Amino acid sequence: MDNRSATRRDQEIVSAINRRTAAGLTVVGRALEGRLGGAIYAEWPDGRPAVVTRWLSSLAEAHRTVEVLDFVRDRGLPVPRHDLVVALDDGVVLVQERLPAAPWRRLTTARIDAIVEINDRFAGALAARPDVPVPPLRLHRRAGPSPSHETLERYSPRSRRVLDQILRLGAGDATDQVGPDLVHVDLS
Repeated sequence: MDNRSATRRDQEIVSAINRRTAAGLTVVGRALEGRLGGAIYAEWPDGRPAVVTRWLSSLAEAHRTVEVLDFVRDRGLPVPRHDLVVALDDGVVLVQERLPAAPWRRLTTARIDAIVEINDRFAGALAARPDVPVPPLRLHRRAGPSPSHETLERYSPRSRRVLDQILRLGAGDATDQVGPDLVHVDLS
């Protein structure tokens, strides 16, 4: 999709959100990175930044996920506020708080360590929420191609060793995460 087509598509999505919710969002740009080709940067009428992302599952699952994220956010974990969950004709979108950040240029050991440190804060986060279903681990290759596997293979000898350990763990019968930890799907 060229830039004009992407811009037009972003405008259509935000217009559809506004028609369904009267949110009054305006498009201000697009993230260049992301699993779905980048998120839409938007702005609320009062100037607050927002980000619009596609949800890859059902509307009910989106609502449940937002409710769980609100739960952990209220307990001090670093999770953006989710303002809207909107069903559009071609899927579900989330409108969430856009936190200040800059895209990283290179994944470094320090950045990986920071990700692990933040992720460690989510250990046990769902102990009071046994109603939250456990997501599949997707550790092994037979689950299909994985962009994270490809990234780890290409990055460095250390990341290839980590991938080898992941695949070795996934070679058994482990198909579900175990315990009350909250894990970001991009880190699964």
